Amino acid sequence: MTKNETERYSKRFIALGILLIGVGLFNWFRWPHDSVWTAIGIAGCVALGLMQFLLAYRLHKKGQRM
Repeated sequence: MTKNETERYSKRFIALGILLIGVGLFNWFRWPHDSVWTAIGIAGCVALGLMQFLLAYRLHKKGQRM
């Protein structure tokens, strides 16, 4: 992958990570947390978004250093 491709993909993944975190937080405040499964789903969504964001951020930094 060239530097340009790396930057383009990392920006997309950063956006996806932020979107997943946003969806998780929106669901947390919107629905009553009466179900364990709801809580697990929301926490999973936030965790996935966070992992995606951190991975893409590191990739983005690496792309800038190339």
